[in-house]
Amino acid sequence: MKIEVFASQTHVTEKDIRGKDCVVIDTLRATSTIITALANGCEQVIPVEEVGQATRLRASVGGDTMAVLGGERGGQKIPGFDLGNSPLEYGPEHIYGKTLILTTTNGTLAIGKAETASRTYIGAMINATSIALALLKTETDVVIQPRQSNTWGPISLDHVYEFTGGLSLTVKTVTGKEPDAYMAAYRTRPNRRMQDAKEAIAVETRSTILNPTFIQERMKGGEGSAQMFGEIFRNIFGWHVMRPSAMDKELFNDLYRMYIKDENKLGIHEYFLRVNPAAFQAMTAVMLESARKGYWKASDEQLKTTASLHAQITREKGAACTEFVCDNARLQSFVADQLGNSEKQTYTQNMKEVHEASATDGKDVVLKEHKLTSEQTVRKNRVNGVIAGSLVVITFIGLVVLLKRKKKNK
Repeated sequence: MKIEVFASQTHVTEKDIRGKDCVVIDTLRATSTIITALANGCEQVIPVEEVGQATRLRASVGGDTMAVLGGERGGQKIPGFDLGNSPLEYGPEHIYGKTLILTTTNGTLAIGKAETASRTYIGAMINATSIALALLKTETDVVIQPRQSNTWGPISLDHVYEFTGGLSLTVKTVTGKEPDAYMAAYRTRPNRRMQDAKEAIAVETRSTILNPTFIQERMKGGEGSAQMFGEIFRNIFGWHVMRPSAMDKELFNDLYRMYIKDENKLGIHEYFLRVNPAAFQAMTAVMLESARKGYWKASDEQLKTTASLHAQITREKGAACTEFVCDNARLQSFVADQLGNSEKQTYTQNMKEVHEASATDGKDVVLKEHKLTSEQTVRKNRVNGVIAGSLVVITFIGLVVLLKRKKKNK
């Protein structure tokens, strides 16, 4: 099985997918909306690219009584349309027994691009199990994940490693061979091209979190700007789990020099300790967990320096209890082992007090994060999204492996 991953439909050519099986994923809206509509009794869904197409097509499939116009432009419901592009709008009372004509900014364009494929599947979180079954039966060759914005990339948005990385890990788990992975870089329409996932990650890494000019500009912001760095570090860890071959082996060493040693003298430590120590604590925790897992081949000196900084933040600011800090006993033990006797005792006692306070108060220790930085609700929602996406991928992989074993036993 060979899977090619396209982050955007605009870089996909007829040659790329002609005669192949294709899964189109635009999970937050378009594909989830299509799946929901069909589950709620919609007779058929007709995806079209243009608003005018949808309006003209309506008359040919029964007019207002038998056809529903749905879609968005720029995230907003199209004037004159019946419904927008949220799955929540497509209940049986609106869609049962009717034809849905749908047009969206990206999703329906991606579906249109797949018309030369042998088979096209509509994929989203809500039908991940069914897609897994279909992939096993048909050995899908191509997966398209739209990418059309300059505001995010493979390390700044968690969904990229969740889906592109998750599908790569699924295929590798089932077949023993990792598929190719590409980003369809069409952010500049006249210069569309296919970009290897490793190259795309390297480009964004070098131009953002390893770019002193970028870092200095971000440091002009407050807590939210600092939090972005923590999110990127977590996404980098996610890529190492899902598709380590896409990651530069020197990346963690570069991050160490930039953020732990502050070799460019940007005032990294002072900035994070003043603005958002929780983010800095999470960043050091990610690096240490990456070393513990073997993703970062750190030297003894690097481990001791990073662990000492992590312990310092914990001692001076408290434990933020992000997903890497408080709920990973093995990581805490690993951190303690890198510290000198005095630091080790203090760090161990600090973490013990956090867990004892949680047990006594009957409260989730993650609430201490607010005591540290008052992190915004939007961050917690994103963390929950990471967890949800990861659960989908785990379920997907587990099902594929289970079915594979059943086939072997027959």
